[in-house]
Amino acid sequence: MTLHASPVGFHDARSSAPVPAEDAVARPRLTRRIAAALRSAPLVVVVGPSGAGKTSAVAMWSAGPTQEGMQVCWASMDAADADPRRFWLTVVGALQSVLDAPGVQGLAVPARPGQDFVDRLGSVLVALSTPVVLVLDDLHELDDDRARVSVEQLRKALPRQHRLLLISRHDPPLRLQRMRLAGTLAEIRTAELAFTRAEAVELLDAAGLDLPAEAVDHLMATTEGWAAGLRLAIAAVDLDRDPATVVRRFGGRTPLATAYLLEEVVGGLGADQVEVLLRTSVVDRVCAPLAYALTDRPDAGEVLQRLVSDQVLVSALEDTGWYRYHPMLLDMLRARLTSGDPTLVTDLHRRAQRWFEDAGEWLEALAQSVRAGDEQLAAQLALRSAAVLAFTPERARLTQALLALSASPAHPDDAERQLCRALAHYGNGDDEATLTWLRWAEHGLDVLPEPRRQIATAELQMLLAAQSRRLGDPGRMRTAALAALTAAEAVPADASPVLPQLRVVAMSLLGAAELWLGHQGQAEELLRSSTLETGDGVLGPSAAAYHEGLVALSESLRGQVRCGRRRADGILEAARVSGWSQAQESGAAWLARAVTGLQSAEVHDAERCLALARRTRIELRDPFLGAVMDLVETRSALAGGDLRRARRTLVAVDRWVLEHPGLTLVSVMRGCLGVEIELAAGLPEVAAAVLTDLDTRLTVAGDADGSGPDRVQLVRGHVHLATGRPRWAQEVVEPFLRAGGAVSAEAWLITALAQDRLRQDASAMESLSRALGYGEVEGAVQCFLHRGERLALLLRRHVAVLGGHEAFVVRVLAQGEGPGELTVGPSADPARSVVFTERELSVLAYLPTLSTNVEIGAQLNISVNTVKQHLKSINRKLEVGTRREAVRAARRRGLLSDPS
Repeated sequence: MTLHASPVGFHDARSSAPVPAEDAVARPRLTRRIAAALRSAPLVVVVGPSGAGKTSAVAMWSAGPTQEGMQVCWASMDAADADPRRFWLTVVGALQSVLDAPGVQGLAVPARPGQDFVDRLGSVLVALSTPVVLVLDDLHELDDDRARVSVEQLRKALPRQHRLLLISRHDPPLRLQRMRLAGTLAEIRTAELAFTRAEAVELLDAAGLDLPAEAVDHLMATTEGWAAGLRLAIAAVDLDRDPATVVRRFGGRTPLATAYLLEEVVGGLGADQVEVLLRTSVVDRVCAPLAYALTDRPDAGEVLQRLVSDQVLVSALEDTGWYRYHPMLLDMLRARLTSGDPTLVTDLHRRAQRWFEDAGEWLEALAQSVRAGDEQLAAQLALRSAAVLAFTPERARLTQALLALSASPAHPDDAERQLCRALAHYGNGDDEATLTWLRWAEHGLDVLPEPRRQIATAELQMLLAAQSRRLGDPGRMRTAALAALTAAEAVPADASPVLPQLRVVAMSLLGAAELWLGHQGQAEELLRSSTLETGDGVLGPSAAAYHEGLVALSESLRGQVRCGRRRADGILEAARVSGWSQAQESGAAWLARAVTGLQSAEVHDAERCLALARRTRIELRDPFLGAVMDLVETRSALAGGDLRRARRTLVAVDRWVLEHPGLTLVSVMRGCLGVEIELAAGLPEVAAAVLTDLDTRLTVAGDADGSGPDRVQLVRGHVHLATGRPRWAQEVVEPFLRAGGAVSAEAWLITALAQDRLRQDASAMESLSRALGYGEVEGAVQCFLHRGERLALLLRRHVAVLGGHEAFVVRVLAQGEGPGELTVGPSADPARSVVFTERELSVLAYLPTLSTNVEIGAQLNISVNTVKQHLKSINRKLEVGTRREAVRAARRRGLLSDPS
């Protein structure tokens, strides 16, 4: 075997680490990252596109203090190193230029280096006491299968204490996935190589450029921290006297940048790759099917994958199948495409528009049709597909796209573009302009051919309904929503891909109108139907949350506490996970939780949820919910006994009603709260007058499905009780005894209190038991609170006599009376509790009055002997011997009220 010594000076240039430039900016973040990578794995790869700063970053680490005792041997590769002997000559030369060990200096590369040479190299390296980092720069130059074998042999030969660092524009020819799984590979890629904003500012400062913040922001957005891009921008500034202006205009079209991109990035690509890049540059993101549609190349997806692997400023969006180009590359490609064949550009935009519309990406389809320069087509496309996004979180993006369309109010044949302009103004919150453009568009609808007229009519009516919601006009909202549904039904199924979504939006608007008008049963049915069709569709989960939140709120207002809370909690948990718990669409659910919190006497939690509802600013979209927020605050003040605050916040509700007189349900709830405030103030006659005024202003007869009339009748029952008319109280609440939820709990409670006033003791106990049963199931505590000492006595008597719902009674008394008065039965062992008959309780009630047995019998219409028998039974059950002791024992057990 013939051995050849390395020629003197052959490796001098390529075996030296590059020296950082004098104006190089220190990047400690990156040098620390390289040092950490070398500590963690025997193989480190630094991969990025041309100009990413790969070599300079490693060179800066090599020249800095973070080597931690390692000796760095550097080899810059070129295409000739694909030859195995040339490869090993370069590697050995790099080692020999740094390491003085005899074994290293004595290494000679054979004419045909084989495994025996590789083994000998490994043995020499094992003997070294100092760790070595062997850097192979520009590894992408070795475009040859022989190079893969050589690099793999070197990796395997390198002893454990040494490190191999590879710098390349694309992944080196190794089994990287296997090494990732084994934990023997560390990677530093484009994202980590990119300059941070702080590093970019330091680089600009070193170049003597003090740019305003917005110019730096533009530069970072344009270059994305790409080192070459930043350097090119600095070079461009050197040629101009106004640095900030140059930087603001800098991009891929800047001559210096264009020249660099064409030479260093695009120059080495094949014609097929360049063609794919150019034709797909009309879109901001591209996937394989879209690339096929734009290029007519079945292999377009494979070309995109190669571009990513080759690090040509093309990146794959992880796990999506989509690709994006660096902003500077995209800018340059679009300039080159436009300067070539303008008709091709228009054709490509139209191809992209058709593909995006078929794929359900209507905003992108609209943007492509606008770029194609056909505004009439863009308006038609907007109405038949994209316009539905005005009722989703994509509203802002749609508005920006629609503002690019021109429209004239003077042309009756311009109805579609006029309607698009109305949609844009709706998205911007300009109510007056929205209605003005709607009127102009409406005049020109009749001249449109079918099905464009039907589609435009459905969109116009739906927008009118949405605008009426914003203005708080439920009557007009209901009429327009019904018209939108009728128009949508007339549109052929193949004329618009969003017909189901159009119907869902119209249905939800109709449901909201019915809710505002107090028709809660119809409202909940419509909103549930729209929710079922919304969750997985184009309107998205946030729209479903809004509709479902309205259902939860309606249920809560109707006294379905448990159901409303469960529904609202589900919405809010999904919102928390998705990160939009403070979005407007969550406002109704927060409000429902506040309502159920008050009904459960959880005032602090209710006020917390009310505060979160206010943060969503839902009142900007839905005045009904704005009014309900003030109603809830009034109810919260009333529950806390703060009548002054309750009266003050009720004035805020009055402003909503005055501004939006169609909010029927709000008017009903406001009137009822006014009555309750006067009752709480101990002014029953004033409360009765307020109720009379409510009856005069509102029509509630015949509407038994909503909490409006329920609430009115329940409040009427309380007024009758307060003004000494218990029989009337029973009559007005009787229809609601089987309504369910908190409504039935309160209706039975009013019945029990009325029967107690009428001395129907057994019936009162039975009615109270039913009230407690409904209340316990729903967790509805509030309706039992602040009803006076008599109810507290009846609750204690209920536990002592009937023995049910004890835990719920304790909860009610704890909320209403305070923890010091929670005795609901005998203080002795609960097992010794006894049951009193209705007549015994009636006799017991007279004992504190010092009435004689004759007087008690006369009052109860029973004989004196019967009174005596009841007294004996009472004494036996209370384990006492005298009338005075019986009174004391009954008070301890909660059967009689304390005279204090």
